[in-house]
Amino acid sequence: MNNKIKVPLIILVAVGLFLYAPPLAWGWLLGFLCLGILAQVRERFYSTVLDGEHFKVASYIGYILFVFVILWLPLGLAFFFPKVISAYSLAASYIIDRFLLFVSGAFKKEVVDAAS
Repeated sequence: MNNKIKVPLIILVAVGLFLYAPPLAWGWLLGFLCLGILAQVRERFYSTVLDGEHFKVASYIGYILFVFVILWLPLGLAFFFPKVISAYSLAASYIIDRFLLFVSGAFKKEVVDAAS
């Protein structure tokens, strides 16, 4: 989904959630913030580290650990501080982001160059 549409939609939903229950809004925003950071790091990682001549196993393991921490640390914090961050809205933001990524990718037309 285009960021010009996605970011205002996330903020609009967060405002509505904040009016209803602030922990829901904090979980919602934290989830999308973590996934946004992950998307930026993933793009950089794929463009530099996975290049054939620059590939290092240590960098790959570091990336895997980073992904684990960026996805599970906020969820762990949400379970320890449920009055501040809602674990349900955090998990919902993860699921909705993956669903939007799937749906937006399902309708993209890709041209495959089959040189044979």
